[in-house]
Amino acid sequence: RLDRLGLDAFSSDLDKALKSADVDELDLSYNNLSAIPQWVTECKRLRVLSISHNAITEIPIGLGQLSALTILDASYNSVVSW
Repeated sequence: RLDRLGLDAFSSDLDKALKSADVDELDLSYNNLSAIPQWVTECKRLRVLSISHNAITEIPIGLGQLSALTILDASYNSVVSW
Protein backbone atom coordinates (compact mmCIF):
# COMPACT_ATOMS: atom_id res chain seq x y z
CA ARG A 1 0.00 0.00 0.00
CA LEU A 2 1.27 3.46 -0.90
CA ASP A 3 0.37 5.93 1.85
CA ARG A 4 2.21 9.07 0.83
CA LEU A 5 3.78 10.23 -2.40
CA GLY A 6 5.67 13.42 -3.10
CA LEU A 7 6.94 14.25 -6.56
CA ASP A 8 9.67 16.59 -7.65
CA ALA A 9 9.08 15.97 -11.34
CA PHE A 10 5.83 14.75 -12.83
CA SER A 11 5.95 11.87 -15.28
CA SER A 12 3.10 10.96 -17.61
CA ASP A 13 3.95 7.27 -17.06
CA LEU A 14 3.27 7.69 -13.38
CA ASP A 15 -0.48 7.96 -13.93
CA LYS A 16 -0.63 4.32 -15.00
CA ALA A 17 1.03 3.17 -11.80
CA LEU A 18 -1.06 5.35 -9.51
CA LYS A 19 -4.45 4.43 -10.97
CA SER A 20 -4.22 1.13 -9.12
CA ALA A 21 -2.39 2.45 -6.04
CA ASP A 22 -4.15 3.07 -2.75
CA VAL A 23 -2.84 6.62 -2.22
CA ASP A 24 -3.56 8.48 1.04
CA GLU A 25 -1.52 11.66 0.50
CA LEU A 26 -0.33 13.11 -2.77
CA ASP A 27 2.00 16.08 -3.23
CA LEU A 28 2.14 17.44 -6.76
CA SER A 29 3.49 20.85 -5.72
CA TYR A 30 6.12 22.67 -7.80
CA ASN A 31 5.59 20.58 -10.93
CA ASN A 32 4.53 23.34 -13.35
CA LEU A 33 1.19 21.61 -13.89
CA SER A 34 -1.46 23.49 -15.86
CA ALA A 35 -4.16 20.98 -14.89
CA ILE A 36 -4.78 18.33 -12.27
CA PRO A 37 -4.24 14.91 -13.86
CA GLN A 38 -7.50 13.01 -14.39
CA TRP A 39 -6.23 9.95 -12.52
CA VAL A 40 -6.14 11.98 -9.28
CA THR A 41 -9.96 11.91 -9.23
CA GLU A 42 -9.76 8.11 -9.23
CA CYS A 43 -7.77 7.95 -5.96
CA LYS A 44 -10.74 7.15 -3.72
CA ARG A 45 -8.72 6.94 -0.46
CA LEU A 46 -7.02 10.30 -1.04
CA ARG A 47 -7.18 12.41 2.15
CA VAL A 48 -4.53 15.06 1.46
CA LEU A 49 -3.76 16.65 -1.91
CA SER A 50 -1.20 19.40 -2.39
CA ILE A 51 -1.12 21.03 -5.81
CA SER A 52 0.40 24.32 -4.68
CA HIS A 53 2.85 26.38 -6.73
CA ASN A 54 1.71 25.23 -10.16
CA ALA A 55 -0.15 26.93 -13.03
CA ILE A 56 -3.53 25.32 -12.41
CA THR A 57 -6.55 27.37 -13.48
CA GLU A 58 -9.39 24.91 -12.86
CA ILE A 59 -10.26 22.43 -10.10
CA PRO A 60 -12.01 19.44 -11.68
CA ILE A 61 -15.48 18.59 -10.40
CA GLY A 62 -14.29 15.03 -9.74
CA LEU A 63 -12.28 16.22 -6.73
CA GLY A 64 -15.56 17.07 -5.02
CA GLN A 65 -16.54 13.43 -5.25
CA LEU A 66 -13.53 12.24 -3.27
CA SER A 67 -15.28 11.71 0.05
CA ALA A 68 -12.06 11.02 1.98
CA LEU A 69 -10.38 14.27 0.82
CA THR A 70 -10.11 16.58 3.84
CA ILE A 71 -7.13 18.77 2.90
CA LEU A 72 -6.63 20.46 -0.47
CA ASP A 73 -3.76 22.92 -0.81
CA ALA A 74 -4.20 24.76 -4.09
CA SER A 75 -2.31 27.88 -3.02
CA TYR A 76 -0.13 29.80 -5.46
CA ASN A 77 -2.09 28.83 -8.56
CA SER A 78 -4.33 30.88 -10.82
CA VAL A 79 -7.60 29.06 -10.16
CA VAL A 80 -10.50 30.79 -11.91
CA SER A 81 -12.96 27.90 -11.99
CA TRP A 82 -14.04 25.56 -9.21
